[in-house]
Amino acid sequence: MLITSLLIQRSLSKLHRDRSDNSPAFPFYEPASLGLKEKPFSFRSGRWLLRGSFYWKGEEFPEKPLIVFFHGLGSGRIAYLRLMAAYAGEGYPVASFDYTGCGESEGPCIYGLGHVLKDVRSFFGWLRTQKKHGSFPIVFSVGHSWGGFASLLSTGEPQVRKAISFAGFLSYSDIVLKYFPKKLRGLLRPAVCLSLFLDGGLLGNPSAKKVVMGSSAKILYIQGTEDEMVPPACGIERLNELGRCNGRIQTIPVDHMGHQPYLAKEAELHYLEYLKKGEGTLHPAGEGSMDLELATRLNPRLMKVSFDFLRR
Repeated sequence: MLITSLLIQRSLSKLHRDRSDNSPAFPFYEPASLGLKEKPFSFRSGRWLLRGSFYWKGEEFPEKPLIVFFHGLGSGRIAYLRLMAAYAGEGYPVASFDYTGCGESEGPCIYGLGHVLKDVRSFFGWLRTQKKHGSFPIVFSVGHSWGGFASLLSTGEPQVRKAISFAGFLSYSDIVLKYFPKKLRGLLRPAVCLSLFLDGGLLGNPSAKKVVMGSSAKILYIQGTEDEMVPPACGIERLNELGRCNGRIQTIPVDHMGHQPYLAKEAELHYLEYLKKGEGTLHPAGEGSMDLELATRLNPRLMKVSFDFLRR
């Protein structure tokens, strides 16, 4: 098992030794173009300075609960500005930051997906020092994919009363194991968990399941039935199992949608077509260009569901 773990750990180390930046292949909104006011902030997570912003609509900073938005892999917070603008349009102030090794934040690499727990804890420690708004005693968290994982982890913070996870997961090991044949996953799980520990220590594979089960926060989990990045077996099926243990977890499957269930169907199709032209998220598209409005068009029904969840 140790040899297998070392081989897995070596492959994961190569993956984790890159930064996760916004790709030059994609256009992005500016906050002002979406009617957002912006106030930058920064804080330290270990030795690295992480950067983020508060966003809101209107002249005055809203006094409603703060929404903390967590971004996904391969991007920073600006890739989700339209989604954050939708929540700001409901009168909420929104805070979002780039994780270690992502976007505008410092760090030579991302150190593995579990490292986001350190960034989450550091952010909330900093947030509790912000006296101007009463240290934000009530917080709602929202995130997508890697950010959906971070949103679930954030429920361990006493300020977080509600969390929305779009296509998140409960553990990084679940995502790694999906690349192995199903019949081998049970046998390889100990080796994968050991390899993640060797690669990232205690932050290699933190369990969002343990955090969620020990929290009192209410959770809304939304996932597309055709999600290939985070298969339903690693996402909604796991959350359904937890939901049967208590009434705090609500899950919503979105038929015929993939990894971005908050988008309108035509938006996801346009986005995927653009990826095919560019052969992946890190390469500029060849012919044609992305229609930014179309590619970020939101699903109004699901957005209303999420707004209603936060208002209840």
